[in-house]
Amino acid sequence: MGLTIKYFYSLSPREFWNVVQGYSKKQLEQQKNSWFQTRLIAYSSAFCMGNPDKITIDKFLPEPWKEVIKKVDKAATPEEVKAYIAAHKNP
Repeated sequence: MGLTIKYFYSLSPREFWNVVQGYSKKQLEQQKNSWFQTRLIAYSSAFCMGNPDKITIDKFLPEPWKEVIKKVDKAATPEEVKAYIAAHKNP
């Protein structure tokens, strides 16, 4: 993260948490930007002489973090929780 020792020790726990969160968001945005550039180059290379009308860039290389968001948004029902607990209960 590039913190100096003096600056690190001057931070309160909350300030340090804010620095870590900001750094994580920055890393994620850089990763998404890099992924988008790579995806665009791959799509352009694959269809430079072909017909790209039949496949979109989202179908060609979907963004992986969109799938994670879809999976996280679904909460387990009480029945699913009971079934999970029953399946993993120690005998």
